[in-house]
Amino acid sequence: MYGCILAIALTSPAQNVFYDRPKADSFKIKLPKFNSESLKRVFNSEHLKFYDLQTMPMAYQDFEGALRGIHSPKYNISANRSEPFGNGNIEFPWGKPAGTHRSSGISSVKFINLPILPDNSLIPIVFWNTVGEGYEWLFPHGTVIGEILFKDQTCFEIRTRTRNEGKWNIDVLRPYLSADELRKQIAKCFPSFNDDAELKTLFDSCDIVDQDSMILEDTQPNKRVFENKIKRIILPGISKEKADILFNDRIFRSALGTTWTKAVDSPSIPTLNEGHGITPINYDGDFIEVSSKSCARCHDTVNTHVRNFDFRRDWYGKIRGSDGIFSFSIFDPSCISDNGIGQGVKINQELLNDDWIIKRPLKLLKTQYSDLNKR
Repeated sequence: MYGCILAIALTSPAQNVFYDRPKADSFKIKLPKFNSESLKRVFNSEHLKFYDLQTMPMAYQDFEGALRGIHSPKYNISANRSEPFGNGNIEFPWGKPAGTHRSSGISSVKFINLPILPDNSLIPIVFWNTVGEGYEWLFPHGTVIGEILFKDQTCFEIRTRTRNEGKWNIDVLRPYLSADELRKQIAKCFPSFNDDAELKTLFDSCDIVDQDSMILEDTQPNKRVFENKIKRIILPGISKEKADILFNDRIFRSALGTTWTKAVDSPSIPTLNEGHGITPINYDGDFIEVSSKSCARCHDTVNTHVRNFDFRRDWYGKIRGSDGIFSFSIFDPSCISDNGIGQGVKINQELLNDDWIIKRPLKLLKTQYSDLNKR
């Protein structure tokens, strides 16, 4: 049985959930070119919205014990001082965008585009509250949610998730999809690259595979979320000025089904240990196959209590998000506790007023919504 316990702020001014139109337009101008027709339609939509951690802060739920409410992962509410965080939302693989947990200087901007009805009105996100368990929400079929990743203000990857019946379909757009492409661009941008030690080393090393297999895995003892073993391609670094030139006018394209070399066990992208290049230093995106099934390993854990992964640790609350998406939240930032004391629940008034979210009706149209967890 569903109940709905809401405390909605009616008098306090609402914080902007999304970028306003001038900021969104200014941001889009700075984005790289891409050849995805479906993404172009999304970016041309009048309903497209951008958001980030300032407009929509991370928030996870805890509705057990004395700490009931919505909490910020930045505050360690654990009574066990041996706990580094007190919740799973800062640890691998949940703490940062996939592949970036060891990299520095990474920022991201998210975007969302809801489907529309024939009258151009939005098909909203539906939410509900189950007493004692917390809040959940579902995105309508056709929702597109994306993430634009930057290293020191240079975009190096665009990710999208599109909601279809029973699953999310993913795509990843990158400026280079193979060693051959990178070599051709080096020769094009730097005709005398053979006389430059950095560029010559990079050119010659584009497809050299490290013969020592490496493993990336989480440390959860009872239910492992991520584990993969690969042979990596570690490119030598170059100067920032040269790396910036390699990004100039590159058209980002889909990396679905691609491999960096023709080898059977080749990753889809190389990585970097030092200097500058087409990926950030310590980027672990090469461990993640570009496929919906691969991404689901982590995204299927949203709104799951952390005790499912480690029975013994003094963890509290759930992994943030709902319906396969970490970044989107229905909660007003004013109710996110940063001191461990629950402050009740406030549903974001701006989302309600603009018909982005609605309370779940008694019956959902199966043609518009489906529950990935089959409840």
